[in-house]
Amino acid sequence: MMKTKCRRMPALAGLAAVLLAAGLAPWARGGDDSPIQKIMEQVHTRNRAIGKGLRNPSALEAAGRKGLAADAASLARLGKEARKLTGPARGRKKSQQEWTRTVEDFLRASEELARVIADPGSSQPRATQSYQKLQKTCIDCHSAFREGAD
Repeated sequence: MMKTKCRRMPALAGLAAVLLAAGLAPWARGGDDSPIQKIMEQVHTRNRAIGKGLRNPSALEAAGRKGLAADAASLARLGKEARKLTGPARGRKKSQQEWTRTVEDFLRASEELARVIADPGSSQPRATQSYQKLQKTCIDCHSAFREGAD
């Protein structure tokens, strides 16, 4: 019986290592359930869906366009929620105005992306260009406000 338990240990250790590396284990994230973390998880999900969707040549056909536009609109909604937060500025010892300005940039870019995607006359290259502008606002915000960005 001892051999069976010992054989399972490497498999369990391997599974734990994979979960930790992927950040899927609940304890791997350090239990950060802050409002900004919750918003950022949703932003990440929507952002990935838009990025993947825009890679598809038929992404801006009727059904795909509606889904992508809904994802882009949800980014704007999440930006409005994030704008109200004070924790990110306080946590990084930055001014609240800098946080608000950075979130406003994200809001403008996400609203523009939603408009471009929803416009039946817009092309995939135009939507991709608008998406890249949104990505730049994410990079700018992360460089200023994300932990470990010093």
